[in-house]
Amino acid sequence: MIDGPRTLKIREEIEKRKRLLDLPHMAKLKAFAQNLRSQNLGEIPEFDPLDGGTNAKVLFLFEKPGPKAFLSGFISRNNNDPTAEATFCFMQQAGISREQTVIWNVIPGWDGTRKFSRADLINGGEQLKSLIDLITKLRVIVCVGKSAQLSFLKLNVVSYPVLYSVHPSPINRASRQSEWRDIPVSWSRALSFI
Repeated sequence: MIDGPRTLKIREEIEKRKRLLDLPHMAKLKAFAQNLRSQNLGEIPEFDPLDGGTNAKVLFLFEKPGPKAFLSGFISRNNNDPTAEATFCFMQQAGISREQTVIWNVIPGWDGTRKFSRADLINGGEQLKSLIDLITKLRVIVCVGKSAQLSFLKLNVVSYPVLYSVHPSPINRASRQSEWRDIPVSWSRALSFI
């Protein structure tokens, strides 16, 4: 199995990950994603089995899956896009191992557009409570991007510390360079809770 930026552009790597979805740390998350699919919330990708799954200590909560998650079928730092590549590199710089993390989105499904409504955020946020209950070793949540932050605040989940960062998108890299470069520093704060 190859673990590097953009490795899920390789069909064989995608197939290898699919075979890992029934591992103990993934089974409940696979069922969670399947349940979301039954609710017609868009194209719901799988959690990445190379991450910590239900054993994760840090939930990285992004905004919405993009087209590359739709193509690979996974929410992954290994997807073939610049945001995933930045996420992969920033996680390494922050010193957070894959096994300690799980990545998800407030809006769980891809619907053919990057745009989303307030209703999408509210509906997605309602699903998060069930997800959080599945991650039994969770210690801290990192909301990545303004929409993830706002949506999560409405949940009123006070039993976990919550950290925030800007989104590692190319748009933020161009317009908010200093904050974008500081993402690994923001993420590394999660280490103090695990």
